[in-house]
Amino acid sequence: MKKFLALLMVLVIMFTQTSVILAGAETSDADLIGKWSFNEEGGDTVYDLSGNGADLHAVGGAHTRVEGAKGKTIQFDAFDGVGSADKQWFAAVDKQSIPQMLTGANAVTVMGMFRKRSNLSAGDAKDFVYIEGDSNIGVGIRVNISSTAIKFLGRSYTGDGFTGSKDAAANLEDNSIWHHLAVVIDYSAKNVKIYLDGEIILDQDGMKFGSSTYQMGLPTKDTAQIRFGCDRILVDEISLY
Repeated sequence: MKKFLALLMVLVIMFTQTSVILAGAETSDADLIGKWSFNEEGGDTVYDLSGNGADLHAVGGAHTRVEGAKGKTIQFDAFDGVGSADKQWFAAVDKQSIPQMLTGANAVTVMGMFRKRSNLSAGDAKDFVYIEGDSNIGVGIRVNISSTAIKFLGRSYTGDGFTGSKDAAANLEDNSIWHHLAVVIDYSAKNVKIYLDGEIILDQDGMKFGSSTYQMGLPTKDTAQIRFGCDRILVDEISLY
């Protein structure tokens, strides 16, 4: 995690009639914080395969197992109706566990597969990942998706708000395609890289992460949020380093 460097390469895998492009990363098991395959047979829990116990659970409504990018994933049944898109996601069972493991990191990488279930305007972009630190200290990660862009937001402490924010243009109009997304945040270099399907679409220097020494904040308040996906964004095969 603290010395993590991501080296991305492109792999093309065919799933029946759907082409899925994967970007793989050269990683170290010692840096792995969480890994979630979403292949459970039932229930609300998505188990962490890293051995760190960072299990997720489905929040906000009924859900169904559906075909994912690899094996199965979970789809929320409600769609812009009862149980809105803003209240359905996969949250950490212990919401402090992930930020505790991220505290003090020089670099953080989150990667995984996603597929949109509907068109999303820029104003209606939905989260792929949201890891928020304490509202007074630290830095969080938020990446959301629309049909035309992927946005990175780096949260520092309250005084700075979301000081690091950048859109990366992307053609995501086809809702039937699974995409691979990798986001690499280098706090020391103040650099953010976003890879979509193995191609770099953002390489931004000078991102501001506040004056709290570029550390992830340890959530101590009930409002701290750690979540992946939502009812509009299917996710699968997520890893966090």
